[in-house]
Amino acid sequence: MFKSIASLLISFLFLCACNNAAKTESEKKDNLQTVSNDTVPVTKPAIDVDEHGCKTVNGETWSVVRDSCIRLIETGIKLDPQDTALDKTKPAYLVFTDDKIKVEIFLPAQKRTIIIRKSSGKGDPAKWANGPLSVSESNGLYTLEDEGKIVYQGSVAK
Repeated sequence: MFKSIASLLISFLFLCACNNAAKTESEKKDNLQTVSNDTVPVTKPAIDVDEHGCKTVNGETWSVVRDSCIRLIETGIKLDPQDTALDKTKPAYLVFTDDKIKVEIFLPAQKRTIIIRKSSGKGDPAKWANGPLSVSESNGLYTLEDEGKIVYQGSVAK
């Protein structure tokens, strides 16, 4: 009789232990969910947007002459540095109005762009000039000069 009571008692303890372990695992999961929901705020990924609504993280920048957000590598004409004092890894870009009356110059060292109007007459070689800066185009090659010195050059990518 002692063996049957002992075996019944052991079985009872075993069942209680298993049930308690299952409850403990369930409580741990509930606690983890509560902790993660309460202590870790759910945030959306940050998107860098400038004052014009351009998504800078996507490479967009505001163009005054286009009056919209553009991606320079898609819309602009890339000009490579020609002056030895300039960083060869940082190009300049030109963006024209649709009628090519104005050109917007994006220089790597400046936050603000420079806009200049076309100064050449009809039939003359294309030239945009204002003060010391000028942009010229000849046979698809664009040249940016500062006081007559070539600083950037490039052609339309085909």
